[in-house]
Amino acid sequence: MSRVLYEQDVKRRILALREDLVRHDENAAAMHLMEHCVPFFLAGDMEIRVVREQQREMCLHLTDAEAYARYYATNVHERPFEEQYPGATVDNAHEVFHRVAFLRAGLLKQRFVGENPRVLDVSCNDGWMAANLALAGYRCDGIDLNPDCIARAKVRAASLERMGEFEVRDFTDYAVEPSSLHEAVACFETIEHVANPVLAMVALQQLVALEGRLYVSTPNGVDHNGDLPGWDHVEPKGHVRVYTPETFAALLQRFGTIERMEQGPDRVMVAEVSL
Repeated sequence: MSRVLYEQDVKRRILALREDLVRHDENAAAMHLMEHCVPFFLAGDMEIRVVREQQREMCLHLTDAEAYARYYATNVHERPFEEQYPGATVDNAHEVFHRVAFLRAGLLKQRFVGENPRVLDVSCNDGWMAANLALAGYRCDGIDLNPDCIARAKVRAASLERMGEFEVRDFTDYAVEPSSLHEAVACFETIEHVANPVLAMVALQQLVALEGRLYVSTPNGVDHNGDLPGWDHVEPKGHVRVYTPETFAALLQRFGTIERMEQGPDRVMVAEVSL
């Protein structure tokens, strides 16, 4: 094979691997591939340079909280809860979403240990889960990067006595006084979005009160079989990595003991971790 044909074949393989990674929500790995694994003899190739810039834009929200907030301000999943999930209400959310039922079962167990646990909902969206917990007798505070979501959460809180306080904040930069720590911290459908899951877990760990519990959820794999619609559309892709039960458990076990771990009918894995 001539040198030219060889280089073309290498480029084809790199671009094909990058496509497979993006199609499977592995944008962080695709970014690493384009930044660090392209051989020197393709460094100046115009197509490689274009694709690298596109991948950087797709991953901009990994390092820029404002880019993350801008993306989710217009993302379909940031619509009001009742619009996202027709038929679901704050009253029956624990019947519709396995992870909410899982959390409530854990909170009930914690209630017998001491006083009614206070909950912090990280990435709380518009406060729909906090409202569900309030109806069950728990106080739940919430933080989120999307100002519109927090505004809607505050409206919900105004009508439910036990809903807590809600603010726009990056949880990796959320320091609280020891007296303000929460006995339960829920971080649902978030760990697959962050730049560094280990640092994210460190941040979450610091929000949990002594002998408290951390509840984390993430999808098991992808639900589109690697056929992500508009995979090559240049925009932040939201999910940047995919977890299996083994990799999810391995991450959590670095920070505590997994007391329970289940997967719901929606393919979402959820775990209770004692720290």
